[in-house]
Amino acid sequence: MSTRLEGTEPTDSVIRPKVLLETGQIIPGYHDDREGTESFLQLDAAWGVASATTVFASWPVLTHKYYVIGHGGVQTTYNVRGVGDPVVGARQAFFRGPGRASAFSCPSARTTGSTSSTRRSSTRRCSPERGRAT
Repeated sequence: MSTRLEGTEPTDSVIRPKVLLETGQIIPGYHDDREGTESFLQLDAAWGVASATTVFASWPVLTHKYYVIGHGGVQTTYNVRGVGDPVVGARQAFFRGPGRASAFSCPSARTTGSTSSTRRSSTRRCSPERGRAT
């Protein structure tokens, strides 16, 4: 068992499992993260249209991901930069009360990037959200 770190301390090795969602199989020690950095500049905006309705937009205007990952003896370098995909949507609260909120969020996003492991696709995800108001 390795020592758990806080995320701000340097380490020589990060090993992650491969998770096969289709079969539920987990292969331990599959990904060896040898080096990596991420940096983003993202613009977010939200506007309260009514007392329980909010429209929002999010756009990663500058992104940079750099990783060196090993998979069983094969080392792959990923160096991705550019502008991310904007997301717009609306959030509607249905149940509200003191200290509690329940909402339904439906962003509209279209994936425009393409790599050898992903194809162009259009995705829309709507998700119910529950939270505690602060």
